[in-house]
Amino acid sequence: METILAAINADFYTAQAGKNMLGFPDIIADAAGATIGGINSGSTTKWENQRQTSAKTFLTQTTTNIFDGLTQWNLLLDDCHKNKGRPKLLFTTYSIVGAYRIALSSQGYARTTVEDAGGGVGGSRNPDFYDLEVIPEVDCTALHCYMVDPDAFKFHVMKNVNFRKTPFVSLQSNGQPAQLAYMVAGVQSTTRARRANGVHTAITGV
Repeated sequence: METILAAINADFYTAQAGKNMLGFPDIIADAAGATIGGINSGSTTKWENQRQTSAKTFLTQTTTNIFDGLTQWNLLLDDCHKNKGRPKLLFTTYSIVGAYRIALSSQGYARTTVEDAGGGVGGSRNPDFYDLEVIPEVDCTALHCYMVDPDAFKFHVMKNVNFRKTPFVSLQSNGQPAQLAYMVAGVQSTTRARRANGVHTAITGV
């Protein structure tokens, strides 16, 4: 079970190929013009997801006392909101989340509240970015941040392939006193509004 769940998790950060499901690189694409669900976003621009591609280092301060990474996240979040998105999840790398925690631990940025005082300098281990839960992922593509609106991005499990187990098959013909069965899952990612989600493709963490 752990192996199949790990494979599904990795597929979220990989472009669809063969029998793999659609991933973030498909639905929340780095480049314009992708065709998803038979709709080409080059000709139907309202089907395009949001993106920021400016190369920035999270902890650099181009503007005094304002970290570039936070500025870029704000730009992407505003893009999503302008297109009727309400992202609630921010998936990114451990490197970028590490930079985010350092930023919040810096002079003038530390956040302390009575309700959230149990988890370290900034409260919880990965404090929310406004109303987005910040989630580090080992499988996330380097330099990338994905803002996901859960109302616009859905993960479906096929009813008849819901982590079902195949019948056991004897391996005695191979000289092994054992039986083999497989765990099978049919899953797919879908969207009804690509424009509600966004990706930043070029943030350097720590």
